[in-house]
Amino acid sequence: MNDTTTGDSAGTSGNDSYGHKPFKRSKSHFPDRITADGRDGWPVEPGRYRLAVSRACPWASRALVSRRLLGLEDALSLA
Repeated sequence: MNDTTTGDSAGTSGNDSYGHKPFKRSKSHFPDRITADGRDGWPVEPGRYRLAVSRACPWASRALVSRRLLGLEDALSLA
């Protein structure tokens, strides 16, 4: 806060621009899954997929942990 803002109005301008509507997340753009045999989605092939992440993002950290726990480091490279 600076001299021109007060504690009461500091967080309301963002809500006003959205008209106080609740946030609705869009549907996933990737409804299919990557499977070992490729029958139910996309086949696992080394070098075919890249995971683009920002290490500052908590969700990206979750994806990196999942990649390691599932043993996908050889099949899923990082961008």
